[in-house]
Amino acid sequence: LWSSNRELEQLQGRLVAELEQRDAELQDFDPKTTKILHLARGPDGQIAAGSRGSDSSVAGPGVAQASAQDRPQLKDMGAGSALAQSSGDMQRRQAEKQLDRFKKATRKYVQDFREGIYGLLGWKVEMKGEGSAMRWHLVSRYGQEGRELVFQLRPPEPGRPPEFDLLATEWAEQLQGDRQAMAFLEVYSSVPGFLAAVTGDLVGERGVPG
Repeated sequence: LWSSNRELEQLQGRLVAELEQRDAELQDFDPKTTKILHLARGPDGQIAAGSRGSDSSVAGPGVAQASAQDRPQLKDMGAGSALAQSSGDMQRRQAEKQLDRFKKATRKYVQDFREGIYGLLGWKVEMKGEGSAMRWHLVSRYGQEGRELVFQLRPPEPGRPPEFDLLATEWAEQLQGDRQAMAFLEVYSSVPGFLAAVTGDLVGERGVPG
């Protein structure tokens, strides 16, 4: 479960990074707030129409004609910018939908996994904390409400399988008197054997059919 969660978190991180990158690309150029500066003088040295200090009597028909020819080009530039922004918005929406579907699928997967563990093994398992502070909280379907067992993973050792330590809780203190159950932990270092012994005792106490 831990390995599957790590893979899902990495995939979610990549989707979020892709979404942020697209947001940054859209913010590079905004045609609504970007000003286009015109030269006061054209390449031929004439003062452009409408510039500061220009004289309408000096500007000849050629200048007016050139300005009229520039308008379609400016319109094309504006249309291209709008098209690029529209395409970026569409990509953003698609990325958001994909991320939302991923989150829903992740929640569904985790929920199904927990229900399967609870139904098959008789224990509700939850992981709390991160890194070295990660702890596994177990609640039996046959136990009293509010009682739980807490395990912590030992630091890994080369060539040895993962091992857990039973941490102190009220229920764990009570189980110290159960020699058979504690033998699985202290002698065989078997958490599954310990949980099976505890489950057997609880089923026997409640008279629940196997």
